[in-house]
This record gives sequence, structure tokens and C-alpha cells, in this order.
Amino acid sequence: SQGVQLSTAPGTLISPLPNQAKLFHGWRDTYGLRIGGDYNVLQNFLAVRAGASFESSAVPSSNMNIDYWPVQKWTLSCGATVKVLPRWKLSAAYAHVFYQSVNTPVGSGKVQEIVAVNQPAAFAVNEGKYTAHMNVVSLQSNLTF
Repeated sequence: SQGVQLSTAPGTLISPLPNQAKLFHGWRDTYGLRIGGDYNVLQNFLAVRAGASFESSAVPSSNMNIDYWPVQKWTLSCGATVKVLPRWKLSAAYAHVFYQSVNTPVGSGKVQEIVAVNQPAAFAVNEGKYTAHMNVVSLQSNLTF
């Protein structure tokens, strides 16, 4: 121990940092579905593609926390490839990920604070509403030898 101490909230007692910090996640099995396709609009010049995917949630909402984001999600994507020269192709793609909104009401959170004066009576620190989405843009250049 390095003698590091933390306080859980203003006005509370200072607690020593535990030697091990264990965060309960409650992982569960998931499944994913993906579908997509590629179509050559102009043979040997332009190809377009599109796809969609779904992934189920890896944790119950009562175990949701900000150190990981394993919620149910849908993804839609599209892209294209252009043959610039006989041995050079450029590709671009876009995807949008729709994450499930999760609401963990007060009293239902199961992720407890790590530092607490009375660990069995530690407060839940994962209650609230979680929302997110993500945009992904990718560019690629292929040169064959």
C-alpha cells in the first residue's frame, strides 16, 4: 500500500484505497446478427456496399457502468470503392451505431463504490440514464504490386 486515501463524498470520512478493486460486471452471453452486400455498379471501376448489424446486451441494466458499454446496439453502414488506376483503389465508408438507452433507476444499481467506510453498505454508483451513439468514417487506399 502506498498510503493513498480517498473520500467517497464531501463531508465523509477518508478511507484507505483497497489493495484490490473488484468491479462486478455480471456478464452474460450475447448474440449478433450481420447482413451486408457489395454491388459492382461499373465493372472494374465502382463498387458500392451496405450493411446492418445487431448485437444483444452483455449485461443487465442494473450492472451498467461507464467503464464499458456492452448495451444492445444496431449499426447501419455504407461505402464505396473506386478504381483510380489499374493497381490503385480508394475506398470510403460510413457507419452509424445506435446504442440502446439504459435507465438504471435509483435503488436498482448494483455497481458499488470501491472506497467506502462500511463496504457492505457502499452506495451504488451506476444509477442514472446512459445514452450514446457513434459515427465512424473510414478511408482506405489500396495499392497492389
